[in-house]
Amino acid sequence: MWKCVKRKRKKWLPFPPRLWQRGILSFHQKRLAVGLCMVFVLALFVSCRTDSPETFTNSLGMRMIRIEPGNFRMGDLTGNGEWDEHPVHQVKISNGFWISETEVTIEQFQKFRSNYRGIPRYAPYAAGISWEDAVAFCRWLSQREGHTYRLPTEAEWEYVCRAGRKTVLPQETHPWGVKNMLSGVLEWCWDWYGPYSIEEQTDPVGAASGWTRVVRSGLPDSLEKRLKELAPQFQRASNRAGLPLNFDGWVLTRMLQPPQILPQDMKVTKPGLWGIFYDSDDWTNPTKEGPLPVIDSRSIGYRWPHLNDWSGEWQGFLLPERTGKVLFFLIADSTAWLQVGDKKLQAGRKWMPAKGLSLSVEANRPLPLQLHYRHNGGQSYLKLYWQWPGESPEIVPAGLFYHNQADEKQVRYRFQKALAAAQAAPAVGFRVVMGALPSTPPTPVQKPFVQQCVKHGGKYVQVAPDPTKPYFRKRYLFPVPPDNRSIEENVAAGFAPVFRPHNHSPGLVVCPNGDLLAVYFSSIKEDEPYVSLIASRLRFGADEWDFPTPFLDIPDANDTAPCLWRDGNTIRLFWSNLHLRGNYPFQWIESTDNGASWSAVHYPQIVGTPGPFTPQPINTAFKGLDGTWYLSCDGLGPSSLLWASTDGGKHWFDTGGRTPARHTTFVLRRDGSILGLGGKNADIQGYMPMAISEDEGKSWQASASPFPPLGTNQRPTVIRLQSGRLFFASDFQRFDGYQPPGFAHRGAFVALSDDEGKTWHIKPLPGVQPHENPEHAQRMQGGTLGYAVARQAPNGIIHLITSMNDPCLHFEMNEAWILSDEMPDETEILQSRATQINQVKTFREFYPNGKLKAVWHGGVADDGRFLLEGEEIWYYPTGQKQWEVTYHLGRKIGMETYWDARGHKLWEWEHQANGRSIWRQYWENGQLKSESFWQNGRCQGKARRWNRQGQLIQQVTFQDGNKVEG
Repeated sequence: MWKCVKRKRKKWLPFPPRLWQRGILSFHQKRLAVGLCMVFVLALFVSCRTDSPETFTNSLGMRMIRIEPGNFRMGDLTGNGEWDEHPVHQVKISNGFWISETEVTIEQFQKFRSNYRGIPRYAPYAAGISWEDAVAFCRWLSQREGHTYRLPTEAEWEYVCRAGRKTVLPQETHPWGVKNMLSGVLEWCWDWYGPYSIEEQTDPVGAASGWTRVVRSGLPDSLEKRLKELAPQFQRASNRAGLPLNFDGWVLTRMLQPPQILPQDMKVTKPGLWGIFYDSDDWTNPTKEGPLPVIDSRSIGYRWPHLNDWSGEWQGFLLPERTGKVLFFLIADSTAWLQVGDKKLQAGRKWMPAKGLSLSVEANRPLPLQLHYRHNGGQSYLKLYWQWPGESPEIVPAGLFYHNQADEKQVRYRFQKALAAAQAAPAVGFRVVMGALPSTPPTPVQKPFVQQCVKHGGKYVQVAPDPTKPYFRKRYLFPVPPDNRSIEENVAAGFAPVFRPHNHSPGLVVCPNGDLLAVYFSSIKEDEPYVSLIASRLRFGADEWDFPTPFLDIPDANDTAPCLWRDGNTIRLFWSNLHLRGNYPFQWIESTDNGASWSAVHYPQIVGTPGPFTPQPINTAFKGLDGTWYLSCDGLGPSSLLWASTDGGKHWFDTGGRTPARHTTFVLRRDGSILGLGGKNADIQGYMPMAISEDEGKSWQASASPFPPLGTNQRPTVIRLQSGRLFFASDFQRFDGYQPPGFAHRGAFVALSDDEGKTWHIKPLPGVQPHENPEHAQRMQGGTLGYAVARQAPNGIIHLITSMNDPCLHFEMNEAWILSDEMPDETEILQSRATQINQVKTFREFYPNGKLKAVWHGGVADDGRFLLEGEEIWYYPTGQKQWEVTYHLGRKIGMETYWDARGHKLWEWEHQANGRSIWRQYWENGQLKSESFWQNGRCQGKARRWNRQGQLIQQVTFQDGNKVEG
């Protein structure tokens, strides 16, 4: 099956063959000859290994290169890498293998899958291939060739990429003849993505499980405008990335079909021209489609995009009121032209041109036209004049411009084509290895604590304070650090490097067991590829949130906009990879055990051609009266939409309509219509927009709500309560401090509606804190919820969480409090009212085999809440203790300890009186890793870190959560 291309070697002996064969040579001469032969063979082997590797070409045309065993140091050797490239560790590759000279090509992959079309941008190499399909290709090729083909392990890939080098440049010649390892498509590896081990490894195969499979060779995110700037940072031998194993990329261009123009489309006329606005001055990067009501910049005013560089194109027709010859003039600050049939009128520059375009027109007969405009800095200026014989030039009246349904269809098609062209194509492909997969066992994975020790009972989830009496409470959701603190401070305080200063856009769900689960994205800049999802849990019966932990990360891809939805006993987490090449509009994972374990990533199968959208879920998902799933998502610009699925998530479609604001929050009304409120960067007559759809999201009727509008860093939330009322929460002022008439309060509010959103009972929310940025806080002149999300627990308590504060906040309340006049002060709302539990009960959970899994204690306190009380212990299936903690009235006291399955202590807390505590973490060898001191959720005093050998490597002093200089 192989076509050998090894160089031919002639037999060589140090003496003529005749002398050798006839026995003429003496014993010593023969021994000398054998020795010389051995030296020659050794020299030849070394030469082949370093200069001319052995190769062969298989029946598919793949040139395979022999890689010999060896040792190397894996990870960041230069000090310029990312945290996941550490610790640097020694790796032994004990068996040789063959690797393909290049990535698999389109032609080669088509032999396996004939309908594969390829991605032109990455030709001749195959791209847009899932890990599953790459593995299937390898199985097929193995059967075809009669030899084992597979994906390289991550260690094999880096071993080949380095080829003995410390630093590898993308364009330099590879010593072993392998090509494109840092300059081609992204490449799948065999391994699950997971943390490195400090120990020396032999033939490692990665983690035992994970969210993603390893991807090497570059950056999965696009960020096209910054790609050249970022490329050197990610095109390194040690850079690690990952993608879900079923990710192959979504290509919008393949869904586009030219519009079908019907006779009735020509009859439906609407005022103004219709066209596309672009976020560039070269008619690329489309931002929205919409009307151009008049070609006179003085009349358009604020409608012009507030951009330095932009462009637009519009079409429709002019309906003259007179018959005769008329002369048209066009003036603009930059490039512009008017197209009428085959005639083109170029714009003059800020003055009336000497020549115009003369046309014969008939009264009430449409004159089709197209208009193009380009703006490049300064003030936008665009005017269209006409001059009738014997008259002075005047602006063409606005009321004479129209477009029809055919124009809208044609513009929509061009808009979608432009959107598709701007979408970064999926970039992941693969190369193959020939050789047996190493038999090394994978590295065990310790799930984050937010997924550990999760109870599955729900006996007391209905227990709550008396619903007829006001109940209100405030908590700090996150500690400080990591909220609003640098990575250096976060790491010093004991948090993983994935924790970044900006924790935002939360999702919230009440689990079937009563736990609250909150998920935020964590970033420095919101568009960077390092953005990941972090999570925290408020365990049912506890009075304080767990410290947040890393939760979900598509490495080197921007993870953003988490939205949690509980559907019966199933929890779904929707989110998106905003800049991922070939990204889908959204994706999701599911849990049926209160968030202890999750499914693999699900990608939507989109049917129909979607309209303009931003791949960014908002904060609501719900079912319609007929069982249809709806997911809220941003449109382009100030607009939002609903994605829908009528078959339980198998297929999804764009419902078609758009609300008039970004980050709209939605709720289903009793009659099946849908109400949307907000969200930001838009207003109607100075008030927050409100939109209602009576056709499942196909269209929306917009009007002004009774609430103030919102701007940057603001998002409202609306839900339906068990009582049937609607609950709404938002800010009293816009980001810039603006308030419409009728509002005197500043800060935030909650509201209830008994009539499906027609009228509202509004109440100021106590305890709201200022914006985390002092300059923004001064501008707003009041506290903010930031990006809010609300959910109601089975016991009737309403939970509301925030972002953009210092730190993020959690409020809980009942309807009786909202309807009352009670306004507690700040000190009251932070304190628990519980003083005792009259009857403490013992609870147990067991593994399926009958072994004890957990034992804990709790009861109903005198404030009506179920609270944990006494010792709680969890065990691994082996019987090894996992977590031990003691509660008093829902708060932790004394020692709290957490071990891994091997019995190694991972961390411990020493909970002292008056809110003081000490957090210690440990290396796998038992050495102390970090120690930090905390007072009421803020780091206080010295925080220290040690290496595995016990040497102090970092010490930072904190005061009230802030790093103290000096």
